[in-house]
Amino acid sequence: MGKGITIALIASLALNVFAIGFISGRIIKPNHQPSAQTLEAPHHRMDNPRGFMQRAKDLPPESRNAFRHAIRSNIPKLRAQKKEIYKLQRTYYDALRADKWDRATVETALGDLQEARDRGRAMIDEAFLDAVESLDADARAQLLHRAEEDAPHHRKRKHRKKE
Repeated sequence: MGKGITIALIASLALNVFAIGFISGRIIKPNHQPSAQTLEAPHHRMDNPRGFMQRAKDLPPESRNAFRHAIRSNIPKLRAQKKEIYKLQRTYYDALRADKWDRATVETALGDLQEARDRGRAMIDEAFLDAVESLDADARAQLLHRAEEDAPHHRKRKHRKKE
Protein backbone atom coordinates (compact mmCIF):
# COMPACT_ATOMS: atom_id res chain seq x y z
CA MET A 1 0.00 0.00 0.00
CA GLY A 2 1.33 3.46 -0.87
CA LYS A 3 2.02 6.23 1.62
CA GLY A 4 -0.80 8.38 0.22
CA ILE A 5 -3.42 5.68 0.72
CA THR A 6 -2.17 5.00 4.26
CA ILE A 7 -2.40 8.71 5.15
CA ALA A 8 -5.87 8.95 3.60
CA LEU A 9 -7.07 5.92 5.59
CA ILE A 10 -5.69 7.31 8.84
CA ALA A 11 -7.30 10.71 8.17
CA SER A 12 -10.59 9.00 7.35
CA LEU A 13 -10.42 6.95 10.55
CA ALA A 14 -9.73 10.07 12.63
CA LEU A 15 -12.63 11.90 11.02
CA ASN A 16 -14.98 8.96 11.63
CA VAL A 17 -13.94 8.70 15.27
CA PHE A 18 -14.57 12.43 15.71
CA ALA A 19 -17.98 12.20 14.02
CA ILE A 20 -19.03 9.21 16.11
CA GLY A 21 -17.95 10.98 19.30
CA PHE A 22 -19.77 14.16 18.34
CA ILE A 23 -23.01 12.35 17.45
CA SER A 24 -22.78 10.18 20.58
CA GLY A 25 -22.35 13.28 22.70
CA ARG A 26 -25.48 14.81 21.19
CA ILE A 27 -27.44 11.63 21.81
CA ILE A 28 -26.20 11.14 25.38
CA LYS A 29 -26.61 14.77 26.47
CA PRO A 30 -28.96 16.57 24.06
CA ASN A 31 -29.91 19.37 26.45
CA HIS A 32 -26.75 21.40 26.41
CA GLN A 33 -26.54 23.85 29.28
CA PRO A 34 -25.03 27.19 28.26
CA SER A 35 -21.66 27.98 29.76
CA ALA A 36 -21.16 30.93 32.09
CA GLN A 37 -19.58 32.86 29.21
CA THR A 38 -22.71 32.29 27.10
CA LEU A 39 -24.88 33.62 29.90
CA GLU A 40 -22.75 36.78 29.94
CA ALA A 41 -22.97 37.29 26.19
CA PRO A 42 -23.39 41.08 26.21
CA HIS A 43 -20.04 41.39 27.95
CA HIS A 44 -18.14 38.88 25.80
CA ARG A 45 -14.48 39.95 25.52
CA MET A 46 -15.07 42.77 27.96
CA ASP A 47 -12.96 41.02 30.55
CA ASN A 48 -9.65 42.37 29.32
CA PRO A 49 -8.34 45.87 28.57
CA ARG A 50 -7.87 45.18 24.87
CA GLY A 51 -11.51 44.10 24.59
CA PHE A 52 -12.60 47.25 26.41
CA MET A 53 -10.60 49.44 24.06
CA GLN A 54 -11.98 47.75 20.96
CA ARG A 55 -15.54 48.26 22.13
CA ALA A 56 -14.90 51.94 22.82
CA LYS A 57 -13.82 52.72 19.26
CA ASP A 58 -17.35 53.75 18.21
CA LEU A 59 -17.92 56.11 21.13
CA PRO A 60 -17.86 59.87 20.57
CA PRO A 61 -14.22 61.13 20.75
CA GLU A 62 -14.51 62.74 24.18
CA SER A 63 -16.12 59.66 25.74
CA ARG A 64 -13.70 57.33 23.96
CA ASN A 65 -10.68 59.26 25.25
CA ALA A 66 -11.98 59.30 28.84
CA PHE A 67 -12.77 55.59 28.67
CA ARG A 68 -9.37 54.67 27.24
CA HIS A 69 -7.54 56.87 29.75
CA ALA A 70 -9.33 55.11 32.62
CA ILE A 71 -8.37 51.70 31.21
CA ARG A 72 -4.76 52.68 30.50
CA SER A 73 -4.28 53.98 34.02
CA ASN A 74 -4.96 50.44 35.31
CA ILE A 75 -2.77 48.55 32.84
CA PRO A 76 0.46 48.57 34.93
CA LYS A 77 -1.37 46.97 37.88
CA LEU A 78 -3.03 44.42 35.59
CA ARG A 79 0.29 43.48 34.00
CA ALA A 80 1.93 43.03 37.39
CA GLN A 81 -0.94 40.79 38.47
CA LYS A 82 -0.67 38.78 35.26
CA LYS A 83 3.05 38.22 35.91
CA GLU A 84 2.21 37.01 39.42
CA ILE A 85 -0.35 34.59 37.99
CA TYR A 86 2.18 33.21 35.50
CA LYS A 87 4.72 32.73 38.31
CA LEU A 88 2.15 30.91 40.44
CA GLN A 89 1.11 28.76 37.48
CA ARG A 90 4.73 27.66 37.02
CA THR A 91 4.95 26.85 40.73
CA TYR A 92 1.73 24.82 40.53
CA TYR A 93 2.82 22.88 37.42
CA ASP A 94 6.26 22.28 38.93
CA ALA A 95 4.54 20.81 41.99
CA LEU A 96 2.43 18.57 39.75
CA ARG A 97 5.52 17.37 37.85
CA ALA A 98 7.68 16.75 40.92
CA ASP A 99 9.22 13.29 41.11
CA LYS A 100 7.92 12.86 44.63
CA TRP A 101 4.18 13.51 44.95
CA ASP A 102 3.29 15.93 47.74
CA ARG A 103 -0.40 16.66 47.77
CA ALA A 104 -0.11 19.40 50.40
CA THR A 105 2.40 21.30 48.23
CA VAL A 106 0.19 20.92 45.16
CA GLU A 107 -2.92 22.07 47.06
CA THR A 108 -1.06 25.09 48.48
CA ALA A 109 0.23 26.03 45.02
CA LEU A 110 -3.26 25.63 43.54
CA GLY A 111 -4.83 27.71 46.32
CA ASP A 112 -2.27 30.48 45.79
CA LEU A 113 -2.95 30.41 42.05
CA GLN A 114 -6.73 30.56 42.54
CA GLU A 115 -6.39 33.51 44.94
CA ALA A 116 -4.18 35.37 42.46
CA ARG A 117 -6.69 34.69 39.66
CA ASP A 118 -9.49 36.01 41.88
CA ARG A 119 -7.49 39.15 42.66
CA GLY A 120 -6.77 39.58 38.96
CA ARG A 121 -10.43 39.19 38.08
CA ALA A 122 -11.35 41.76 40.74
CA MET A 123 -8.74 44.15 39.35
CA ILE A 124 -10.11 43.74 35.81
CA ASP A 125 -13.65 44.32 37.04
CA GLU A 126 -12.50 47.42 38.94
CA ALA A 127 -10.71 48.75 35.83
CA PHE A 128 -13.87 48.20 33.82
CA LEU A 129 -16.00 50.02 36.40
CA ASP A 130 -13.51 52.91 36.49
CA ALA A 131 -13.73 53.19 32.72
CA VAL A 132 -17.51 52.89 32.55
CA GLU A 133 -17.84 55.45 35.32
CA SER A 134 -16.14 57.97 33.02
CA LEU A 135 -19.02 57.65 30.52
CA ASP A 136 -22.40 59.31 30.44
CA ALA A 137 -25.59 57.23 30.17
CA ASP A 138 -25.75 57.40 26.36
CA ALA A 139 -22.13 56.31 25.95
CA ARG A 140 -22.65 53.43 28.41
CA ALA A 141 -25.70 52.28 26.45
CA GLN A 142 -23.75 52.55 23.19
CA LEU A 143 -20.86 50.53 24.63
CA LEU A 144 -23.14 47.71 25.80
CA HIS A 145 -25.05 47.76 22.52
CA ARG A 146 -21.73 47.32 20.70
CA ALA A 147 -20.90 44.36 22.94
CA GLU A 148 -24.21 42.72 22.07
CA GLU A 149 -23.58 43.24 18.36
CA ASP A 150 -20.13 41.68 18.64
CA ALA A 151 -21.49 38.47 20.16
CA PRO A 152 -23.89 37.12 17.50
CA HIS A 153 -22.78 33.52 17.95
CA HIS A 154 -24.11 33.60 21.51
CA ARG A 155 -27.53 34.72 20.37
CA LYS A 156 -27.60 32.06 17.64
CA ARG A 157 -26.82 29.32 20.16
CA LYS A 158 -29.49 30.64 22.52
CA HIS A 159 -31.99 30.89 19.65
CA ARG A 160 -31.24 27.34 18.45
CA LYS A 161 -31.84 26.03 21.95
CA LYS A 162 -35.41 27.39 21.99
CA GLU A 163 -36.33 25.62 18.75
